[in-house]
Order: sequence, then C-alpha cells, then structure tokens
Amino acid sequence: MNRTSLTALLSLLLTSTSIFAADKCTHSAGNMVVGKVTMQCLVVAGSALFNGTTIKGSLKVAGSLNANSAMLNNVDVTGSMNINNSNIDGSTKITGALEATDTSFLDKVQITAISSIFNHCITKNIFVSSSKSGKPAYLYLNNHSVVNGNITFVNGNGIVKKNDSEINGDVVGGKVE
Repeated sequence: MNRTSLTALLSLLLTSTSIFAADKCTHSAGNMVVGKVTMQCLVVAGSALFNGTTIKGSLKVAGSLNANSAMLNNVDVTGSMNINNSNIDGSTKITGALEATDTSFLDKVQITAISSIFNHCITKNIFVSSSKSGKPAYLYLNNHSVVNGNITFVNGNGIVKKNDSEINGDVVGGKVE
C-alpha cells in the first residue's frame, strides 16, 4: 500500500486537524477518534477517543483520553483519563484525574492527581502524588479491584478508600479507610 492510500485510509479512521507519520509514530494535533485499528506509536496534542484500538508501542496524550476495549502498552497522559474494558501492558503515567473500570494495568501506575478511581481493576504497584500542595491524594478501590503490589503516596499524604477490594502489598505514606 503506498503512502497516499495509507493516508486516505487513516483519514477515514481518524478525525483530527493534523496527522502525519514519522518513524512509525503517528502524530495528531486536535481531537482524534480512533476505532478498531492497530498502531505502532501515537502522540496526541488534544483529546483522544479510542474504541477497540491497539497501540503496540508508546502512547502520549496531552489532553483527555477516553478508551474503551483498548489494548495499550506504555501510556503517558497529561490530562484526564477514563478507561473501560481495556488492558495496559506497559507502564502508565497520568497527570490528571483517572477513572478506570474493568481494566488491567500489568506494570506500574504513576498518578499525579487529587483523586483516582479504580472499579473492578487489576493493577501492580501504584505511585500517587497529590496535584495540590498540602492536600491529601485519594485512591478509590471499588468493586473487587486488586492491587498486586504496593501503593506509595509519594508526598506522604494519601488515603486509600477500599470498598470490597484487595491490596496484596503495603500502603506507604498513607492510610487505608
């Protein structure tokens, strides 16, 4: 498939103001909607909506990410992240609000936010920093979520709200309520 055909195909699958390929990594400026497609690497400056999307390499979003039934690897989001029925194989870094439902995080999760919510999720080690100086960070583990590792509140001021969930490790720098 030549570059013109590939560009036409991508424009049918993706809505954004600017898309171009560079070293197997797709870049987008503006809002982006992605369906059932597999990409090697993706960088988005704006909001991204995924439905059935697979990103084999890294994903970097400067804006909001909403993902449903996605298969992701290394994720870095500066903005809010809402993810459902998905798998993240590599590390996850979020600077902003996180709400995850029925999602597996198979590597460490780093969060900078006042509040993060996991509903029926499986995670490994979680590192949490409060996004506001002096304010505690809240981590909500709901509906049989399982943390197979430690939860570390980097600022030493965190609260885990554990509702029908399990922590198979220690809570460092915070307390469980």
